[in-house]
Amino acid sequence: MITTRKATVSIALVTLSLLLALPANVHANGDGNPVVYYVAPSPLGSGTSGGSCSAPGFNTVQSAVNFVAANSEIIVCPGTYTEQVMISKSLILVGSGPSQTTIKAPTVLLSDTAGQFSIVNINGGASVSISSFTISGPGPTGCDSLHYGIFVNGGATAQILDNSIVHIRDNPFGGCQNGAGIRVGRMFTGDTGTASIIGNSISDYQKGGIVIDNTGTKATVSYNTVTGVGPSPFIAQNGIQVGRGASATVSYNTVTGNECNVPAPICGPDPDANTQSGGILLFNDAPGPLNVKVEDNNIFGNDDGVLPFFLTGGTSVTSNNIHDNRFGNVVAFDVNNTFFGDNTISVSDPSAAAPACKPASFCFGHSYTLGIDVLDASTGNNICRNSVTVTADKYAILLDSSTSKNSVICNTLSANHGAATGSAAVQDLGIGNTVSSCCRDADGNGDFHGDHGDGNFNVHHNACERDQDKVDSSNRGDGRDFQSTQVNLVQFDSATNTFTMAGLGTSGGIPVAFVFTAVPSGPATLGWVSFAFSDGYTNAGPLTIGSITIL
Repeated sequence: MITTRKATVSIALVTLSLLLALPANVHANGDGNPVVYYVAPSPLGSGTSGGSCSAPGFNTVQSAVNFVAANSEIIVCPGTYTEQVMISKSLILVGSGPSQTTIKAPTVLLSDTAGQFSIVNINGGASVSISSFTISGPGPTGCDSLHYGIFVNGGATAQILDNSIVHIRDNPFGGCQNGAGIRVGRMFTGDTGTASIIGNSISDYQKGGIVIDNTGTKATVSYNTVTGVGPSPFIAQNGIQVGRGASATVSYNTVTGNECNVPAPICGPDPDANTQSGGILLFNDAPGPLNVKVEDNNIFGNDDGVLPFFLTGGTSVTSNNIHDNRFGNVVAFDVNNTFFGDNTISVSDPSAAAPACKPASFCFGHSYTLGIDVLDASTGNNICRNSVTVTADKYAILLDSSTSKNSVICNTLSANHGAATGSAAVQDLGIGNTVSSCCRDADGNGDFHGDHGDGNFNVHHNACERDQDKVDSSNRGDGRDFQSTQVNLVQFDSATNTFTMAGLGTSGGIPVAFVFTAVPSGPATLGWVSFAFSDGYTNAGPLTIGSITIL
């Protein structure tokens, strides 16, 4: 159950989710409520609806699921139900509380058509709410004996609310790559699913707590407590994993205890040379977009707090408390156009420090940091308004020599026991990265009298916001419109007090490259703008109406 201050919000979400789980064509009795069936271990079930825990309709969950009409409600009374539950019809499944109602893996498990073993499987396009259970392993034998506690696939939709999901692992616990508390979607079988995963406790899993996988899969993952086994000599665990094109909001979770102690060279403190466990792992098999928001989580006691791989946009990591992860708090590999903002990142151990970079790395001659490591060709990321405090590390943020065009601005930084602060706490080895103590703004719109025709413009840039940079015009001066589609360069020149934006766009529906330059408005002038396009058209002149602000 949820016992923090956020309980009120979470309970409201759970209640709303239960209401949303009732479809319009719900199988209802005369008063409009769903038909209710009871399951209890004894006495012998009547095979009918109604009843109570002392006069149940069924003695197993699966027999009730098989019997009831779609959109019915099944109340499962206190007891331990040693069985698999396969659900391919829409219904509501309610336990009597995680401490009282357990669905436990049997000694013989049946696999699905892809050879996966689950305790509860929701599939076939069904819409299912499952709440207030303990879902418990372990699997009956060693390697690959149990894959998932709850598996949502086949286009199904699930509300997974206020459950305890435990021991989803082999018996004995091992190093095989199976054992996830909850999985939604699976790329390798082309499966998708949709889920709201709210208020659950997930622990003693073998590989992962929650896995959201595959393009087309969507999930809300909120107010869960995900706890790994701590330093494991067998496997690198991950707390919450979103990958391979999935979309998710991951918020208000507590994630801890994911640490790999498999002996070197497999696991260890070097992010380039060793495998590491992640509190929250975000990845694609190859660089591609991942539409994920990671916000307001408490992430600690893992190898790495947030571990993104191969991302090309669509992801933000904001307002999290990421602290005391032993090998790195944020470690980004080949991550592009991702926003890291408003996070609190800290290390409390006064002697804790990341290792020196080895010769094969892009930071040889320097050291990693336990703050934020930006590595392996990462480009175009915004790292804004974070508070990063490390202790024995020389720097709070590292950008290795393969990185480019990242913005590190408006952060509060402290390293080397407070000896390095602000921009001095950033080790920038890359090309074209921007390191600044404060964010820069450029905004404006209006008309201008150009040397090749009267035109108009609208421009916006704020590196500390996730709003898309843009410049457009309904008339650039020759009667043709223009809209930017990609911004590749943003530059402020303090000496000339100018702002320049360059990239790609369309004019009259035809692709063009562009360069836009602006001088801000002042007491004696409205400002000045210039356009230059790859189709050969240029136009420049003073504003006649409007303004330009550069901060």
